[in-house]
Amino acid sequence: MAKAVKKHHVIIGASAAGLAALEAIREVDKASAVTILCKEKGPLYSRVGLTHFLDGTVKVPGMNMRDPDYAKQMNATILTGVAAVHVNPKARTVKLSNRKTVKYDSLLVASGSSAVVLPIPGVKLRGVYPCITRQDAINIDKAIPGARQTAVIGAGLIGIQAVDCLAKRKKKVAVIEMMPHVMPAMVDATGAKIFEDMLREQAHSVHTGLRAMEILGKNGRVSGVKLENGDVVPCQLLVM
Repeated sequence: MAKAVKKHHVIIGASAAGLAALEAIREVDKASAVTILCKEKGPLYSRVGLTHFLDGTVKVPGMNMRDPDYAKQMNATILTGVAAVHVNPKARTVKLSNRKTVKYDSLLVASGSSAVVLPIPGVKLRGVYPCITRQDAINIDKAIPGARQTAVIGAGLIGIQAVDCLAKRKKKVAVIEMMPHVMPAMVDATGAKIFEDMLREQAHSVHTGLRAMEILGKNGRVSGVKLENGDVVPCQLLVM
């Protein structure tokens, strides 16, 4: 029987998709080298766990989704705090942020999505956060106690989950969505109205069909969001 040829599999991304790929490889290939590149530092975590942390269900370690010795168990190399900056498909190499290069026989890009930060004035103000990494969640968690009013721009799945977390932390939330209704990619207008009515019944505000034009600030910190109709939504914490 022919001996299996050892290869080097490289996976960019160490969240659910990247780790599922590693485990699938190990089901059929125990010997080949596998290297996973993760641009974030710290232990592997699940993005699904971010909202459980923000609503107080779990602490920071509760976001972790693998044991500390996971890499050893899987006979893999996991490089954290190292980003892939350039792929050369002809040479089959990946240039890393630490100026090193890794060669591969097969490459899987499982880096997931990135936060959408609107190209409007004020996005650099203190108190304005995306919500897609563990550090984002930690930053938001620290900011929640000092915010009397909060706002969320974008009412897709992550946005609505952020609203739910803030509500569970006893904050009133202004929801801003440029599409005609909340969760536009998931429900129709009739279904969205149920959610919008529930939010308003709990004293939250919903602003749909309106673009955020500018994030207003005072002393370097967010103080509100100006909408395209001229209205200003006050907030001391803004999740985008």
